[in-house]
Amino acid sequence: MTPSVSNAPDDIQESPENDTMITSMVKSAFVPASDGHAPHFAIVMPAYNAALTVAQSIESVLAQTWQDWELVIVDDGSGDDTYAVACAAAENDSRIRVYRQANRGPGPARGAAADATTAPYLCRLDADDLYYPEYLETFAAFMGEHPGYDIYSCNADSLSPDGSRGLVRPAAEGGDGPRSWILEEMLQDNMIFSMAVMTRDIYAKVGGFREGVDVEDYDFWLRAMVRGARHIYNPAVLGLYRLHPRQMTANPMLLESQVSVMYEMVRNRSLTDRERDVARESLGRSAAYLGVLRRWNLDTRLRRRETACARRDFWAARRGYHNPFKFVAAGAVMLLSPHLYTRLFLGGSPESGGPVAESRDVGADRPK
Repeated sequence: MTPSVSNAPDDIQESPENDTMITSMVKSAFVPASDGHAPHFAIVMPAYNAALTVAQSIESVLAQTWQDWELVIVDDGSGDDTYAVACAAAENDSRIRVYRQANRGPGPARGAAADATTAPYLCRLDADDLYYPEYLETFAAFMGEHPGYDIYSCNADSLSPDGSRGLVRPAAEGGDGPRSWILEEMLQDNMIFSMAVMTRDIYAKVGGFREGVDVEDYDFWLRAMVRGARHIYNPAVLGLYRLHPRQMTANPMLLESQVSVMYEMVRNRSLTDRERDVARESLGRSAAYLGVLRRWNLDTRLRRRETACARRDFWAARRGYHNPFKFVAAGAVMLLSPHLYTRLFLGGSPESGGPVAESRDVGADRPK
């Protein structure tokens, strides 16, 4: 049986042998289910090179005790069998639709999925994470008990590559009961775990997820709160979040994206003076840590005698030098010779691993 894309608009091709392009036309061209029913929840899942895990993620949705849902998967230009695996897992359930597009990043892929559904509530799920069976039912009850919010979040178990488990948000941070985080707190750190639910109204009000932003969840939460979104947290553990080796250390790409997002917050005229001060402090911390990471990466490469672009990268890592006198001295030597810099300022062999991220949420939302 050929895997199909159910309820596909005319510009979406159904053959897995052809590349399907999802564009802004998807929203206007979307054809609702024949019975006119819009499900209560829509799970929006971007998938990139997730052939080994996407079937398990789909199974976790199929196992839900709350059945009024649909799952929209967008394969974001994968180079493996993600699309075929997703279609095979979905072919026996009309509530699951699978599309694919050229690679554009997790934000546009998730946005394409969100634009292809009319459900009033959008649930985030990545193609390597799992919902526990009671995820939707618990959220439906929680939302009934706490109406009027725009963003509903939860806790989850985290699974490390070595098999060890922990909580994404330790109990001491979130407390034992429901609580809300406001913009000032969110500017200090991303307190909302990515496996959250949002209303379609706030999604439309914010304008969806932005392209070219690697911390697309954090960026969305901040822009939503600037526009008045209200959040509430349920401490229930409702899913499994897989950690990958590259998440055990800080990710320069995600740190750079976070710096860019926070810089925009500092310049946002809608912030209060207090909120802007908090944003500046957060920007300074992120930029300084990015400098430390860049310096570590540069020093590691130099110890391996890889000197290409060393002078440029030294300047990019300037915030990683907390002693201005050492930075000036090191800079003078670097201008003369990266090899001389290595002999005078470095020693030993490259360390294994990298500097550990100061925040669990720096690099938390993996690029897919």
